Amino acid sequence: MKRASDTILAVWPQYRPLFERWFMQELVDKDEFAPAWRERLVPGDNDGVFADH
Repeated sequence: MKRASDTILAVWPQYRPLFERWFMQELVDKDEFAPAWRERLVPGDNDGVFADH
């Protein structure tokens, strides 16, 4: 994945009442840009990617 080379600075849970689950967010540092929060994704079977909850 293209995002695998980004440096992860922090991981934070965020509750989403619509799904009744906690989803993980990660703070990433991209070389030229300011750090930003994004959804944490984990690799799955057959090159699939899933949200970390």
